[in-house]
Amino acid sequence: MDDDVRRNLPAYHALTGCDTVSQFCGLGKKTTWKIFKEHACLLSNLGIGALSNTTTDMVERFVCRLFSSVTSDQKINDVRYKLFQKGTKDPEKLPPTQPSLLQHIKRAHHQSLVWYSSTTAQPSIESPVGNGWIKHDATSHVQPNLVVDDPLPSQYLAITSCRCKNCGTTRCSCRSNELRCTGACGCTDNELCRNPFNNSAEEDENSD
Repeated sequence: MDDDVRRNLPAYHALTGCDTVSQFCGLGKKTTWKIFKEHACLLSNLGIGALSNTTTDMVERFVCRLFSSVTSDQKINDVRYKLFQKGTKDPEKLPPTQPSLLQHIKRAHHQSLVWYSSTTAQPSIESPVGNGWIKHDATSHVQPNLVVDDPLPSQYLAITSCRCKNCGTTRCSCRSNELRCTGACGCTDNELCRNPFNNSAEEDENSD
């Protein structure tokens, strides 16, 4: 077994789902294990000392690998957008937003820190509150801080997308609703798109 795989196994287990940290939807151990064996070095600092921005960035790159095989993808919001653009509309099947992923990383870091300190007598470990967990005001129970931002901006909730080849008629749902075509439409990469509201949107942008 590779040294990075063996050394970072607790961090991998915490990040991809354990008793205290949730699993990414649709990504079980069998799937994530293959990615981990190839990119185990990205989890080298998870659970070691204080959680730094460098560690967070490395773990974010690892999570990007779980959702995308494109090695140039290093930001989870970019991967999230690309999957949405390709037609993945179910929010549970999309990667978490960057702020939500940060809370997940904090929980995985804290849990890994506990495991790595198991051979130390009376280790000094911070409270989980503020490290991916929050305290419920009414019950004083500690619970995961799962979402810290809107998963989708409200202005996008009513987006209409089409599957037209050129949007040449009013049967195009975007055109009939007087909306421009977006990255979720089937005609996005088609230079022959004839939705007139695309041009009006571009004119508004140029006028600004």
